[in-house]
Amino acid sequence: MLVIGGNFVQYIAKVASTGPISVNGSSVYTKNGTYQSTETGTVEYHYSAANGVNIVNFHRLKKSGVLLPLTRWNQVEIDGQCWQSDDVWNQNDGSHHVRTTKRPVATSFWLLQESDIDSRLANFELDATYYVQAAAAKIYSQGWDALTFSAELSKTILMFREFVRKHIMTAKFKNKSTLDRLTDLGNSDLEFRYGWRVLYYDMKDIIKAIQSIDTNRTRYKESVGSNFDDVTVSSYDQEWQSRWNHYSITETLSIGLRGTVVADIEPPKVQLNAVVTAWELVPYSFVVDWLLNVGQYLEAMSFLAFSSSHYAAGGVYATLRKESTHDSTTWKSPYYGSGITHTGWSEVKKTSRIPTSVSLTPQVKLRLDGFKVVDLVALALQQLQRRVKWRQ
Repeated sequence: MLVIGGNFVQYIAKVASTGPISVNGSSVYTKNGTYQSTETGTVEYHYSAANGVNIVNFHRLKKSGVLLPLTRWNQVEIDGQCWQSDDVWNQNDGSHHVRTTKRPVATSFWLLQESDIDSRLANFELDATYYVQAAAAKIYSQGWDALTFSAELSKTILMFREFVRKHIMTAKFKNKSTLDRLTDLGNSDLEFRYGWRVLYYDMKDIIKAIQSIDTNRTRYKESVGSNFDDVTVSSYDQEWQSRWNHYSITETLSIGLRGTVVADIEPPKVQLNAVVTAWELVPYSFVVDWLLNVGQYLEAMSFLAFSSSHYAAGGVYATLRKESTHDSTTWKSPYYGSGITHTGWSEVKKTSRIPTSVSLTPQVKLRLDGFKVVDLVALALQQLQRRVKWRQ
């Protein structure tokens, strides 16, 4: 037994549970309608195992209100199945062979193992530190940032005035140059994403702060993460006595990174954080946050200042799925046939959770997406317009 952080945590190793690893199916051959033989083989494959650190009396402790740690955990599950049918004729003697089976005739190109997903995951950066810090920042920022709202109130009022002037009082858009039109469109995008959208969330935070005045919630659990897929397509040729079979193979690796923080904390319902506000008022600070998220870091540090008791963990959730299908057949003389089908799939799911702490340093993460590309174009057009007007 490995005791961690108290006498209610112990190491466990779950016994691997095996489903039908070798379930027998039948592969029945007939020749000119006469029964010949029966083969047996694997119809499906299932395996699961888990190990890690378990909390003794978890449900009783949780019900009593104890803040429980996020312990180490690893789990793997493997599933797979294959189906194939053959219909082959011999031109020389007219013999006819038929087979309908779930026997995986070529497990080498559809069946996956735990080592397959491990080798694929080794090619990716699986650090969840950024997301753990983001989860801590999310807990701290539960309330309404009143100081930042007040500091930017003049910009908000100006935004309303410009909206009325541009879209209600006048209609000069058609008389503008192409550059001015593009800049206006870019400015509208920036105004919406960093003006109106932020104002909308401020209104929601104000309402939430008012509604939470009489609540005494002090237990928070937040998870932040991202997902992405990596797809590879390949082919496989297999030789038999009667033919060459060509197969398409698609592998899809889905990876999810998660950072989780659970804490006993009373984040301020109305925030007056001068450091966070000062950063928000720096021109183009939001651009810096795309790469080096200073705003998130400041909120995470504020969380650590408020929280006296918390636990954190980083997790990786990955699924590797492999599918094979029959595309075409090249027959060898004197054989020919029709109705050949093959579908095989296999899937490995792996979960890993590791206890950690909230990072004390800013996290570098380039988070460019379609919206931010548009923002960069809008900012570039904005600067170009200013230079053109300055030269004029």
